[in-house]
Amino acid sequence: MVASLSDNDRENFHRNTGVMVNVVFDESAAYYANVFKGDLITEINGKEIKTLDDYYSIIEEAALSGQVSLTLLRNNIPLEITYTL
Repeated sequence: MVASLSDNDRENFHRNTGVMVNVVFDESAAYYANVFKGDLITEINGKEIKTLDDYYSIIEEAALSGQVSLTLLRNNIPLEITYTL
């Protein structure tokens, strides 16, 4: 599950865009892709995630292709994670 950035998240990551990972369910695609609670997703398949609405519309498109590439920040370190649904 993801959420909009809180004021604290904005301060910690020094940015106003993206979505925060709040929960990763066991056996989910995110679990197997090694996405963790506290990761900040900034792009999906090269498309910038500015809001929660962006996330849901872009992840839906990505799911249709079966391949998802995430750009995220973990402890303020940029990471690229690619996985197949």
